[in-house]
Amino acid sequence: MTYLNNVRDFFVEVIDGRLNVLLLANSPHPDLAVWKSALLSQRNYEVDIRMASDMSLDQLKKYDLVILHQLPSVKNPIPTILNELDKKGTPRIFVAGYQTDLNALNQAQPFLNILAGGNRTPNDVTMVLNPSFNLFNLTDDIKTKLPAFSPLISPYGEYTAAPSAQVMSFQKIGSVDTQYPLIVMGEANDKRTCVIAGEGIWKWQLFDQLQNGSRDITYEVLNQICQYTSTKSDKRKFKVTSSKRLYTELEDISFQGELYNDSYELINTPEVSIRIKNKQGEEFDYTFNTSGQSYALEIGRFPEGNYSWTATTEVNGVKLTHDGKLVVQPIQLETLETTADHGLLRQLATMYGGSLVYADQISQLGDLILGDEHIKPILYSSTQTRPLIHLKWLCIILLAALSLEWFLRRYYGGY
Repeated sequence: MTYLNNVRDFFVEVIDGRLNVLLLANSPHPDLAVWKSALLSQRNYEVDIRMASDMSLDQLKKYDLVILHQLPSVKNPIPTILNELDKKGTPRIFVAGYQTDLNALNQAQPFLNILAGGNRTPNDVTMVLNPSFNLFNLTDDIKTKLPAFSPLISPYGEYTAAPSAQVMSFQKIGSVDTQYPLIVMGEANDKRTCVIAGEGIWKWQLFDQLQNGSRDITYEVLNQICQYTSTKSDKRKFKVTSSKRLYTELEDISFQGELYNDSYELINTPEVSIRIKNKQGEEFDYTFNTSGQSYALEIGRFPEGNYSWTATTEVNGVKLTHDGKLVVQPIQLETLETTADHGLLRQLATMYGGSLVYADQISQLGDLILGDEHIKPILYSSTQTRPLIHLKWLCIILLAALSLEWFLRRYYGGY
């Protein structure tokens, strides 16, 4: 009987809460529904759709990412909203279209400049992926299929990307590949921004469903863009992470570390140490090893429990620290099943050339052993040597016999 299997500890790792995303539009548009469906497919986002004319500054406070669809426009220049987003440092995605005020868009972000031409007729453009783009990875399947998707409607004009911008794709107008950016991204003042110079993503979804039987490619691309834009860059010079936050007591614990100089270049000459502390206050100190341009440490297995850690280094007299926590959970497989698993025992016996015998079949055990050709009779022999001096009784007998012989010879005149 055991009480151990009546209690189980469950460990839940909460990585991040959901991000609040605002789809702020100049006017109703089918693109908005596609953006919302794509984001909600990941379950990492809470999405609201609002018209710019109905939006107040107080409502902006809760949002972690704002997608501005055809904004700013002549009808809704939204200068106060843009200023509020700047003050808060909220990342944003601009989706430019026919209603976008291009001059206002140029002033609202530093990564793409569109010089509007006299012709107001927009272009139908497809996508030419930039092989040098490296902010995130697209699968080979997406890279192959995405350029064939339905064209977007892009404002007419001359497009120039800033040197600090990363161009994800260029415009293909008709059959002509151009150097006009279609999707650009960048970061300035610790705030990430993306500009998509085309509306009509709703047609991507229809094409994706028709050609591929799902909307996965459309959703994956939009989610990748949102994930990059909404992620805050980490500018710390000293970073240490554990490979996991939740371990079992049978898993080895490891850490990785990065250290940057003032030019934000990786260095690994200073020594990096780490102190791990358990719930009872016991402390364990380790020193990192260098690994390439970074640091690495393997500390093996730890007993179950909650641990906190603090990594420390010093660069040019300045002490840098990074701390965190990890949990080691127990494994009690034996207590989860208290009934003998005869099926498993039979499999093990068969695997290793044995047999399963129940209590009422114990009489068969002898025959099974004798009839098993793999079991051979074994004769063991051993030899032991003992010094004669240790056999006292034998020494006494020999001494008595010699003494008797000497006496008899002396008595009968043998000497």
